[in-house]
Amino acid sequence: MRYFQTIILVGLILSASLYLLVLIPVNRLSDLKPISDGTGGFYPNERLGAALKGAQFYRSLGCYYCHTRLVKPYEFGTDYERGWGIRRLVARDFLADSLILFGYIRLAPDLANIGLRKPEKFSIPWKYSSTNQTEQIGQFENRLLTILYNPKLLNPKSIMPSFRFLFNDYVTNAQPFVVASDNPMPKTLSINGQTVIPTEPAIYIVEYLKSMKSEYPLFEAPPPPDPSRFIRRTTEITNVLQSVSP
Repeated sequence: MRYFQTIILVGLILSASLYLLVLIPVNRLSDLKPISDGTGGFYPNERLGAALKGAQFYRSLGCYYCHTRLVKPYEFGTDYERGWGIRRLVARDFLADSLILFGYIRLAPDLANIGLRKPEKFSIPWKYSSTNQTEQIGQFENRLLTILYNPKLLNPKSIMPSFRFLFNDYVTNAQPFVVASDNPMPKTLSINGQTVIPTEPAIYIVEYLKSMKSEYPLFEAPPPPDPSRFIRRTTEITNVLQSVSP
């Protein structure tokens, strides 16, 4: 009985902590549902096919160790200046994900909205060489593939490792892999005059990156009133998609 009061006190503290930190959040989040986007669809959309396979390869290669998928509130960093998102991310943004890869440590750019990111949003802007939307999609896909092949080709200061093993050297009669979609990926990729062929994992990873679109307006995550008051100057190393002249 000597420590009875201490045991009771510790039990009450643990019970209160469990209720406040676990049970209340779980109860609130369990009511979250995708919302109608006004066109007959819902946000967020469930990833299927190539994008879903890409998420699995993305995970197996450990990309989420350095790349986060969580745009921070404007009071806590420079995510808005870097063009990583127009609002913070919340729980609803991940409802359709079967693999929720928030990331571990931000050593590289956040990828939450990489599928929506425009050239002028990067710290070192680049331009499309065409005004044709289909050609622009192909150029963006080529950039992502080039980054996988060797990120230093576009950003010499990048600390990202090369995933050269995701590509095969071009040989006569080779059968490149192409995802069946409205905008199929390029069959080959030219790197410094050398032609290489992306393998299935490389194609799927790019499809997964293209599916990362988390800017749909949500009432629980309003955009910042005036982000220019909070942002600071970013550096080149934060931009793995830095480009040389087109």
